[in-house]
Amino acid sequence: MFSYDTTDNTNVNITKIDNKFIAMTETPIPIEYDPETLDTIGVLRYDDKLLGNLTTAHPHYDHNTNESFNYLTHFSRNSKYNVYSITAGKTRNLIASIEAKTPSYMHSFGLTEHYIVLVEFPLVVNSLDLLLSGRPFIENFKWRPEQGTKFTLINRLDGKVVGIYSSEPFFAFHHINAFEVDNKVVIDMITYKDNNIINSLYLDVLRGNDPMDIPVSQYRRFTIGLDDGSVGYKIMHEGLELPRINYQLNTRNYNFLYAVGMSSVTSFTYRLVKIDVQTGDSVSWTEQNCQPGEPVFVPRHGAKVEDDGVVLSVVLDPNSGKSFLLVLDSKSFKEIARASVPHHIPFGIHGQYYGDEVT
Repeated sequence: MFSYDTTDNTNVNITKIDNKFIAMTETPIPIEYDPETLDTIGVLRYDDKLLGNLTTAHPHYDHNTNESFNYLTHFSRNSKYNVYSITAGKTRNLIASIEAKTPSYMHSFGLTEHYIVLVEFPLVVNSLDLLLSGRPFIENFKWRPEQGTKFTLINRLDGKVVGIYSSEPFFAFHHINAFEVDNKVVIDMITYKDNNIINSLYLDVLRGNDPMDIPVSQYRRFTIGLDDGSVGYKIMHEGLELPRINYQLNTRNYNFLYAVGMSSVTSFTYRLVKIDVQTGDSVSWTEQNCQPGEPVFVPRHGAKVEDDGVVLSVVLDPNSGKSFLLVLDSKSFKEIARASVPHHIPFGIHGQYYGDEVT
């Protein structure tokens, strides 16, 4: 289905594997780079033979167990999701191999203390089409709302499927967080009613004379009842994307969400938002015509509370034709500083902060 020569365009996210800095995308070809010079070092090859043609650029890390998690979709006559962990080195440890008759396009997944959460949207593909159609990858996927959405909970320790839970059809790129409380699993996501968000982000559409409006997203909090198998959700907020939290709270209940606010294609991302997910209160930062990128939370050294730190965002400023790194105090959401560059930085998607905590 692919070889290591297929693409090195790993422009979606970055992470660290075996203490090496890695650029990654949804093709499972991680590219190591030098963090000082940004020079490409080469493909990082794993010390195992796990099969898969598609992955996520959003691996999870559990700070309590020092484990990384991700999965590979293996397209074949009997397609599967191969869920794995990495504890040290470059060896992926297979946790579970889940049959997928028509694999779903999933950009991210959820992780709790005990479970891996796969949310299979009804944007699915016949694996044979990928081989024979000759169409671009994503155009082989079909929207099948009659299938609904499936939540699959996988036990992290033994790989057993704890349950498969059904919901109405919807689509999402990004999980926010997931955690367990009172024999329930809570899953926070940025959702859309269907897959039209993908169609609206094609480059020719964005550049066209009559661009589509970008569909409005919903930040939903899903709750799965482990006792009764129920699935319900609450709409927490609308018009958000690129969500981030204090990642030290990954797999645990949390209080604060950071995201970009999105509008129509004419303003795209137009503000940064901090939301208290417990009360619903929110504050925002905005500057005329500016388009902020993903907000990255960096904790303060010795922080005792969840939102003690700064939020970083690379902002595209069409007013000057340049970009700047914005630094916000994460408690007040007021600007502390900005570092301008003498040119524009193309609008990006995801990023990480690696370095010392702020003081």
